[in-house]
Amino acid sequence: MSKSYNISLPFSSTFANFFSSLHPSMNKTQLNFIGDFFSALLSSNSVNFEDIAFSLLSIYPNNQLESLCKRISNFLNNPNYSYHTLFDKLIIYILSNYKVKHADNRVYISFDHMFVKDKYTTFMLSIKIGKQGFPLYFKLYDGKSKTNSNHGDAFKISNIKESLLYVHNLLKSIDPLINIVWLADRWFGNLFPLFNFIDKELHDSFVFRCKDNFKVLYHFKKEGHKIWCSIHDLPSFIYKSNFFEDLEFTFKKYKYNLTICKSDNHKERWFLISNINPKDAKKFYAYRFGGIETIFKNQKSNGFDIERTGMTKLHGFENMYSFICMATCYYICLGTDVTKNSNCYKKLGFRIVRNIKDYTVRVVSLFKTGLRLFQLTLKSTKYYRLPFTFKLYDI
Repeated sequence: MSKSYNISLPFSSTFANFFSSLHPSMNKTQLNFIGDFFSALLSSNSVNFEDIAFSLLSIYPNNQLESLCKRISNFLNNPNYSYHTLFDKLIIYILSNYKVKHADNRVYISFDHMFVKDKYTTFMLSIKIGKQGFPLYFKLYDGKSKTNSNHGDAFKISNIKESLLYVHNLLKSIDPLINIVWLADRWFGNLFPLFNFIDKELHDSFVFRCKDNFKVLYHFKKEGHKIWCSIHDLPSFIYKSNFFEDLEFTFKKYKYNLTICKSDNHKERWFLISNINPKDAKKFYAYRFGGIETIFKNQKSNGFDIERTGMTKLHGFENMYSFICMATCYYICLGTDVTKNSNCYKKLGFRIVRNIKDYTVRVVSLFKTGLRLFQLTLKSTKYYRLPFTFKLYDI
């Protein structure tokens, strides 16, 4: 816990000590500036060098803004420093202290791509915490890769498998009994080798939204035998979902289940391929909404405004993005702490949830809750409970 009286220095030293415990091999000069930079990043809530440098002025009052911007640039672009490793160590630390509260021990992992203008492509994997996505792992690629899997490293099946395998092994090393459910949008819907990898090699569950042009073998009553057809032509309902088990997809006859979702307020049908009970697929896939997209939103317009970055080198941007992901983790951890230990935060002064009849509705996201708490503590002379331990609760 910490008391803050309008200065950033206590934050800097606390973060420096914490990161030192995660990565003891960092040199002292590097480590000291990491604490300062991370504290300034949280305070400015921006990727813009001038905004971060302005926050650093409270720690380095004798420096000029221009010299601080140059120091930030040198710090991030230094080829000897890679802070992706620090982010990975932080995630291992957080997960080692994380407990799944659900009886079935199930976790939902979403993955998707984010484009930072035409400069970089991010492949992100996140875990569902409440209605919020929490970043677990990312890989960065230069340029805006095409969605065709034959073009761009970000969409190569080998790179996607490598990322999924890393997160799978990470979660299983923390708790071998964890049940992983992978969720992805239809950009990945044509990758049956990926389905097979998750199902046969990882032995995990998955629900993917797919396009409607896949061919399947289906037994039509009028025909009296199985015929090839598009999943677009399968029987469906207007006001409810239809479920199919053990459909044979493509001429390689991959066997998976299909859920066709349709209701009166949907403009189009949704097709969900899965290796689980198709009646559960719709519910599980709904957990993707507000998940990984919230991370991208928090890193863009709702938070750090990452598209304002002027960084031209992939290594430097990867270092910056690592810190942004760590800051995202910190804010969400604060948000879960406020939710879990609500009695300790009664005097915050802003509403987090709203009561509606017999249940409560969250009106401020976990990320925004943490951000507001940090900003409130930074600007106030009053005492506020502000943990620095990156403790994550399953909400």
